[in-house]
Amino acid sequence: MMHMRTFNRLVAGLTVASFMLVTPVVLAQSVAEAKASVEEKPDDSSCHYDLGMAYYKNSQYAEAITSFQAAIKLKANYKEAYYDMGMAYYKNSQYAEAITSFQAAIKLKANYKEAYYDMGMAQQKTGKNSAAIKSFQKTIELDKKHAEAHAALGSAYRSYSQYSVASRSYQAALKLKPEQAAWHLSLGIIYQTMEDYENAIAAYEAYLKYTPDEISKRANQIRTLIPQLKNATR
Repeated sequence: MMHMRTFNRLVAGLTVASFMLVTPVVLAQSVAEAKASVEEKPDDSSCHYDLGMAYYKNSQYAEAITSFQAAIKLKANYKEAYYDMGMAYYKNSQYAEAITSFQAAIKLKANYKEAYYDMGMAQQKTGKNSAAIKSFQKTIELDKKHAEAHAALGSAYRSYSQYSVASRSYQAALKLKPEQAAWHLSLGIIYQTMEDYENAIAAYEAYLKYTPDEISKRANQIRTLIPQLKNATR
């Protein structure tokens, strides 16, 4: 008999934090240098944008947002500023504002795959999983090799208990990036929920393979769980 209490604790501990945002490329310019440029050229939108990026690099997200807003005020169709402002809002836990910024970026650039993906991440944070699914699907439509979007789509489907579809999304992600241990773990949990123990074992063993030195509570739970699953398949 499997110890389902252990399994339930494991499921509860897994969140979308396993996924990564598409982090913007940050310029090497310092805040002081960027400020000097703004003082020299206050009507140059790119200077305000560069200051926003410098603040972003410095994890000063509120200040970054203000600078991106200044850039947009000077250049209304500044899609990069809208996108990076969305990233700053996301990092500042202002998810609704992040979604609005990503939507504005997409309005200016219809094939903005990074904006679609990060918008999906923000939508998940606000519990809008149906909207997130559409955003991740659009990301994949624009870039079929976007592994993170496939995995995030799997997470969104899992939230609706659509386990078969979720498993296929994770499989697609792992085909592109097989070294992502957290995705193997998610796939194993999905298979176990479906009572497909053989595939669950394979996924859990892959998780341990890619985290050979992992000594966390979660990894130890998986090591304990695998023999129980093997017994269940006999």
